[in-house]
Amino acid sequence: MVLLSRFAEPEEIGEAIAFLCLPASDYVNGPELCVDGGQVPIDNWKYRYD
Repeated sequence: MVLLSRFAEPEEIGEAIAFLCLPASDYVNGPELCVDGGQVPIDNWKYRYD
């Protein structure tokens, strides 16, 4: 995994939010969209289906 080693710019967060407003994101679902520059270790995530 490559970390970007910097905090996100406001525009980068805004672009992720704008994407969720587009028809292209119709198939995206889930509780969160990770926009963190690679800071969260994905292999530690636990998926639960309640």
